[in-house]
Amino acid sequence: MIRHANRADRNDIIRIWKSCFPDSETYIAGFLDELAKPEDCLLHETDGIPVSMLFLLPCKIKVRGNFEPAFYIYACATLPEHRGNGAMRKLLRFAFEEAVKRQIFALLLIPEGDRLFNYYEKSGFLRFFRRYIFRANRDVIAQAPVSPPDFPVDSRQEMLTDEYSVHWDKKHLRFAMQDFCESGGRILKNEEGYIACSDTNGATEIKEIIPFDQTNHEASDEYYGMIRFCKEIEVTEPHTPYLNWGLD
Repeated sequence: MIRHANRADRNDIIRIWKSCFPDSETYIAGFLDELAKPEDCLLHETDGIPVSMLFLLPCKIKVRGNFEPAFYIYACATLPEHRGNGAMRKLLRFAFEEAVKRQIFALLLIPEGDRLFNYYEKSGFLRFFRRYIFRANRDVIAQAPVSPPDFPVDSRQEMLTDEYSVHWDKKHLRFAMQDFCESGGRILKNEEGYIACSDTNGATEIKEIIPFDQTNHEASDEYYGMIRFCKEIEVTEPHTPYLNWGLD
């Protein structure tokens, strides 16, 4: 049986989550308390016990000048002893059917590892969002980072205008940026927008630059995220699908 979770399912959600992901209890509690609502979670039960789950987080995707509603699928997890029984495929199918009923434009997700691209393709998802290579001046990267109250959530929404770019509400962005900074990242504001970056093995890796324009980035050949359209659509060229801050 598949159903939406409720507040009484919190311990089962945490149990399934911890069986699959290395996230701290602080992160899980923050996600459940600050960002997700219980009904955002779909649970698959076996003999009345939740054994598999996923979250449907609301977002929007820009298509032909309009912001269409979408769901970002997050924290797909199944208890180890129940894997291989098709529970996750049933959850993904249920999520798609519910999205169609609610006139949601698309489902989005970021696979955790290359092998999962093939898995999600079998459930109707397409390789769609690519990784981007960003370029920035070293002097800009050397400046002081901003603190959480000054996270540039408004400027991102205003300056990210590309076709098939994914947009989040302010609560989601603040949560994602806070987690990024607590994991060692930095967000640097400038006169034009901001840069999100982190230092890895002596090198600076840029997560995002806003404004997002042709002068500071280029698409790589590596796919990063997937989409399943819930409505009939013809994807037109040119387009630059862009997905970031998905709690990957």
